[in-house]
Parts: sequence; C-alpha cells; structure tokens
Amino acid sequence: MPKWFKRVPGGLMIIPILIGAALSTVDRVHFEPVQQILRWVGVPPVESVDGVEKYEFLQIGGFATALTSVGATTLIVMFLVCVSAQMDVGVGRNAIQKGAIRTSTELFVAIACGYAIAAAQIVLMAGSGFRWLPLWLRCQRVTADFTWH
Repeated sequence: MPKWFKRVPGGLMIIPILIGAALSTVDRVHFEPVQQILRWVGVPPVESVDGVEKYEFLQIGGFATALTSVGATTLIVMFLVCVSAQMDVGVGRNAIQKGAIRTSTELFVAIACGYAIAAAQIVLMAGSGFRWLPLWLRCQRVTADFTWH
C-alpha cells in the first residue's frame, strides 16, 4: 500500500473508487485513440444503439466484464477480490494442497468405481456364454444389420 493512501481520509476505499470511476468514464466516452488501440488488440465490439462499432476496455470478456457489469456476477467477483486481497501465500499453499488431495481422491474413487462396474459386467456376461476376454477379442465382425456373427 502506498504511503500517500494513508494521507487521504478513507484513502484505502476512496482512491480505488475514484480510479475506477475515472477508468469507467474514459471507457464510456469512446475516445478515438483508445478505440484504435482496442481494435488493434482485438477486443470484440460492444453493441451500440446507432450501429457504429464501439470498443470498451472494461468489456473485454471474462473477469474484467464480470467485474464491471451489473448483477450477481459483479458481487461474486468483488467478494473473490476482497477475499484474495486478505490471503497470504501460506493460506494459498494450504488451499492448493487440500484441493489437490480432494481432487486426486475423487479421481481415484471414480477410477475404482469404473473398474468395479466393468468387472461386474464381465461377470454377468460370463454367465451368458462370454469368456473372460476383452470385447475386441470376442467380436468377430458386425454386419450391416448389427447382428453378431
């Protein structure tokens, strides 16, 4: 945090709000040099009433669009920004470690369930005359009417 934030009363809240308001104002005025830069970068045009292509750098998609749009998505993004601003590296490391453990556990359980279902299917098919062989070894060919020969 810059030292001059502390000199302004409520600077930690007021200064970012003023910077955001200035950026939003510049974005909505559609200055031609800014429009050319945004067109060169490849920002998609925004719908306009008069049919002229206009570009806004706060509407480039993804996180930036969600942060500056209207609705519940904006509240969710602001909540995530505020929460992540309070985190340090140690908390992030612990969260990633727990997430990796949970995700890998879910993956291994899903693989085990798949193998269990496949084994049960093979056992059920074995009673109907199939051998304990993979499907590609049991099948000879399929005719046009999808009957086994």
